Amino acid sequence: SSAVIKCAPGVPIESAASSSGSDDGSTTGPRRPVLVSCEAKSWNSHTAKLEADGAISGLPSKGDFDGDAIVWRPTGTRGVEEVWAKVGCCRLGWLRRSLLSLAAFGILMAISAATFAPGLVKQCGPIETVSRETVPLKSFLLLDASTSISIPSWEDEKLAAVAIVDAFTAAHDEDKAYSGAAQFSTSTRVEASLSGDLQTVKARVRAMLQQGGSTSMALALDACGAELAGEIVMKSAGPPAFKVCVLITDGQPTDRIAAEQARQRILDSGGNIMGIYVGQDSNAGQQLKALTSCSGSDSTSTCPWYATATNFGELQTKAREIAESITTGLVKEITEVH
Repeated sequence: SSAVIKCAPGVPIESAASSSGSDDGSTTGPRRPVLVSCEAKSWNSHTAKLEADGAISGLPSKGDFDGDAIVWRPTGTRGVEEVWAKVGCCRLGWLRRSLLSLAAFGILMAISAATFAPGLVKQCGPIETVSRETVPLKSFLLLDASTSISIPSWEDEKLAAVAIVDAFTAAHDEDKAYSGAAQFSTSTRVEASLSGDLQTVKARVRAMLQQGGSTSMALALDACGAELAGEIVMKSAGPPAFKVCVLITDGQPTDRIAAEQARQRILDSGGNIMGIYVGQDSNAGQQLKALTSCSGSDSTSTCPWYATATNFGELQTKAREIAESITTGLVKEITEVH
């Protein structure tokens, strides 16, 4: 294809011209502004064509246009080559340099993105990030329903158990807490299997009817161990759960040797036992403490797996303290070095 250039008579054309050279600094002659008109060049009534290859034809002088300048060839053996350079930014050379600069900048950014890790930090060297991981909590409550528990105390004991479940939820993430409950006396009856549905668990605890009888703890501990070892639907994925039996009583076991053996089975399976003694008999309290995870503790040492209260009403007020003593340490900090 070609472009047709018509020169109107009497219309001057401004250009920066030189006797030879171009606008990139490689000129061999002086550069000077000139006014060119069709009359001055005797180009009146001529039609010039700009060919696809940049050649200009149709005029007495032959020229070539490269996007930056028109180079007019000499008309005779003694003629000189004229260069008409375009001024301003609308030149092919300027556009070419701009595109090359953008391409170089893009390559530099691509190399930077591939070489350096994401994020801008002030410090140099390894970067430490700390994340927190909450361990799921499985707690199973064992309520003393023996005849030594009066009817008002039984009602307070159930309310204390509900308060402990609520305290576990408050001290731990709700979606990481699981609970269940059973009552024990001569026999043990599971009232609420271990579950993440804490509202149902608490409702079944409130509805429990005291069965009465002796204080046989071995069956209760075995029932708790079976619940903690069973498979349940977890609310979310995560690390293995922390398992604990919460044994609440006002007396001492009538089957102490069997209870100690049941205790050991729970500990061997990775479970824990917390004992809560309600009353004022120090001997009964120490026997309960011997059944907990307070291994090797003497009567004067403090152990987070054993708590006391003078009555079940006081136990309700201490529920939060008891729950926190169990859940402390269940939130793990994981440090990663990059």
